[in-house]
Amino acid sequence: MIKAIFFDYSNILARDNQDMKKETKEALKVLMENNILVGVISGLPSSFVWAKGIEVGFHFYGGENGAEGFSPTYGFSIISGRKNINVMENLASSIEDKYGKLIWWQPNKYVKTVKPRPTTTFRQLKKIYKFVDGKIKNLKIDFKVYFHEDAIDIVPAGVLKSSLIKKFLSKIKAMNICEIRDEEVAVVGDSSADIEMLQKFGYPATTSNADRKVKKIVKMKGGFISKKPHDKGAIDIINWTLRLINQSKEYH
Repeated sequence: MIKAIFFDYSNILARDNQDMKKETKEALKVLMENNILVGVISGLPSSFVWAKGIEVGFHFYGGENGAEGFSPTYGFSIISGRKNINVMENLASSIEDKYGKLIWWQPNKYVKTVKPRPTTTFRQLKKIYKFVDGKIKNLKIDFKVYFHEDAIDIVPAGVLKSSLIKKFLSKIKAMNICEIRDEEVAVVGDSSADIEMLQKFGYPATTSNADRKVKKIVKMKGGFISKKPHDKGAIDIINWTLRLINQSKEYH
């Protein structure tokens, strides 16, 4: 039975980094009314996601691809991204020197996210990704780089969305709030940065706009793939979750 669900934010709960629609917020609240723990695990800073989701009141706001997060509901924060900050800054400087006129930097603290300027083309962004990937391989530094249609994430090894979720679940268990096992967790993502998270938990789901590799993983694990994109797909996934919960109640 699903006891918790964690959503990526951009291009799942909302298009790009925009605000969630009223329908999405209402659907999320229905999940909570069914005693489901609901969180967000985003590439964006958790404070940004908090501002977007304050009306919903998520139980957990995770940011920077798993580097940090906090829970206003339970009163604690988690930081996993303190290592390799100097190496990260040096790598960012080399990218800035070569492509500074084409990019801007998302205001993260523990990971780096390259964003294209309005005039930067998809082809140019892809070229920047290849440069970053090559730089990481040549320097033999322990980082991962993820390419998205509107961003490039550069993440130190060990910073994982799944690890942040596990730390959150361990924390609420230690606080005697509740115990939720990995197989009781649903996760929703759409990009290569979400694949590891989708592999780790019991109920993976995605939307029609997701990367084909993501869809392959979800299909292999017997999860749910909505035929709808973005926020419409997210609502579809919420309804799927509620159906599973109701079926489980009927079974028991």
